[in-house]
Amino acid sequence: MAPAKLGRYEVIGEIGSGGMGLVYKGWDPKLSRLVALKVIRHSVLGTAESDTLQPVKRFYQEARAAGKLSHPAIVTIYDISEETALEDPLIYIAMEYLDGKGGWITTSNIERRFPLQSG
Repeated sequence: MAPAKLGRYEVIGEIGSGGMGLVYKGWDPKLSRLVALKVIRHSVLGTAESDTLQPVKRFYQEARAAGKLSHPAIVTIYDISEETALEDPLIYIAMEYLDGKGGWITTSNIERRFPLQSG
C-alpha cells in the first residue's frame, strides 16, 4: 500500500515498479508541481545492517549521478530523502514527472523531447 505522504510530497498513486523500487506519482505542494517519487523496496534491503548498506548506497549514488546531469533525455532530480515517520522508514528520490500513457517515461515523451528529423 502506498504511503499518503513522503516528506513534503503527497502521494497520488503508483505508476511503475522495477527490481529495486516502486515509482509513485506525487504532488509537491511547496512548488505546485507533479513529481515522480522513486522508493527503494524493503525486499532489496537485507536483514543485517551490512546487507542493507549496499542497495542504499547504490540508490544514493544513482540520485547523485543523475542530479549532476542536465539533458533532455534524463529526468531532473529534485531531492533525495528518508521518510522516518512511517512504521517502515523509506528512502526516496523526488524527480521530474513526465506524463504519458500509463507511465512516467514513454515513447511519446521521448518523441516529443527528441523529434525525428527527416534527412
